[in-house]
Amino acid sequence: MATIFNNDVIRVTAKMQIPAGNVQNVYHFRFSGTSGADGDTVLSDIADALDTAYTEIQPALPSTLTFETIEAFNVSQDEPIGEIDWPVLTVGGGSGQSLPPQCAPLILFGTGSPRSQGRKYLPGVTETETDGGGFITSGFAAALADFALLILGSITTEHGFVVPGNWSKLYARFAPWISAIVQTKLRTQRRRVYQIGS
Repeated sequence: MATIFNNDVIRVTAKMQIPAGNVQNVYHFRFSGTSGADGDTVLSDIADALDTAYTEIQPALPSTLTFETIEAFNVSQDEPIGEIDWPVLTVGGGSGQSLPPQCAPLILFGTGSPRSQGRKYLPGVTETETDGGGFITSGFAAALADFALLILGSITTEHGFVVPGNWSKLYARFAPWISAIVQTKLRTQRRRVYQIGS
């Protein structure tokens, strides 16, 4: 049983699948607690929170997208924590045609540290979520804002809580996310191409 200790940094990979390949969103969290926490419990609590956040954008995701697993790794201790299914989500809820997999909504997450900004390229959406010219609809922008607010929140878990942020191995620095900006135009995730994904 993996135990997570105060100030441990946890890398969490939210795994999804589309016909073109894999879609993975990687997050880093830092645990703050009064004593050690069970890794399985922390992973379950993070997975519940991610499931709730992605539910906000699920109606915009193509029905061909499947929610696969959520995996956690303790960066501080250099050991795996585990991998579980998404608690509730299974497939995207959109009914329109999928945009090319490289076309991705982008949310920027600010920190209090210089030159440290989080970027999250979310799964591609359907054509109905754009107004043309690459701009997203106001309704989808609102859903992305709700998603961002949920991601920014701390997650209560055993003996403490975790917060999201940027982890820098070079500077041995964790910079918590403190703000979010939803980009109103779709961006290009160049690695997310047929049979490659990211």
